[in-house]
Amino acid sequence: ILFFCPDMYNPFYVHVYYGMDDYAQKQGYGIILTRHFDREVIHRGRYDGVVLSITDEKRHWEQIEFLNSINLPFVAANFYQASLEMPNVALDYDQASGLTVQHLRELGHRKLAYISDVSGEDAKWNTILAHIQTDESMRCDKLVLNPAPELYEAGFLYAERIYRLIQPPTAVIAANDALATGFLSGLSRINVSVPKDLSVISFDDTYMSRFTIPPLTTVHFPKYEMGHAL
Repeated sequence: ILFFCPDMYNPFYVHVYYGMDDYAQKQGYGIILTRHFDREVIHRGRYDGVVLSITDEKRHWEQIEFLNSINLPFVAANFYQASLEMPNVALDYDQASGLTVQHLRELGHRKLAYISDVSGEDAKWNTILAHIQTDESMRCDKLVLNPAPELYEAGFLYAERIYRLIQPPTAVIAANDALATGFLSGLSRINVSVPKDLSVISFDDTYMSRFTIPPLTTVHFPKYEMGHAL
C-alpha cells in the first residue's frame, strides 16, 4: 500500500503512519511511504491501494483523477476539508474546536487569533468560528501568511506579526503543534511570556508538545487510531 504524504515534516503524520504500518503488518501488507506521486510507478501495478494525505482537495485533484482512471482503490486521510467526495477518514474538528473555545472562555479570554499553515479550506477554522459566534462577547481573527513559508518558520513569523497589531489578542489558537512550536520560539525571541502575556493552545497532542518551553496546551487527536482506520 502506498502512503502519499508530501508534508512529512509535520510530526502528526508520523503518528498516523505508525498506526497504518502496525495494522497493515498484521494483515499481511506493507506500507510504502513517499512524498512524491510517481504516476509511472503507480501505473505499473506495484501497489494494491493508495492512501492520500489530503490538506487541500484542489491541490490533489489531478492525482485523484489519475487513480480513478486506472481503477486503483484509494482512501483519503482528510486533515482539513469539511467533506470529501471520496472514501476518507476524518477527525472530529467540531468537538475539538468546541473544547478549545470553551477552555479559553473559562480562562477569561475574549479576543483570540487563529494561525494556520493552510490558505484554502480549513475545517478547523470553520468549526472554531462557529463556536465563537455563539458568544457575542468573543472574537477570533484568522491570520494568514501569503505566501506561507515552511511550517515551523511560519509559526516563528506569526509571533512578530501578532505583536505588531494595535490590539493584539490575549490568546492564540494554532492549527497544529508544529506551527505552535515555531510560534513559541518566536514569542521567546521577542520576550513574550507564555502564559503570562499570551495564552497559546494547539491541536494534535504530538510527542513534541511535551518538550516545548513551556509545555504546549494541545487538544488530543487519535492519530495512531486514524492510521488503523485508514
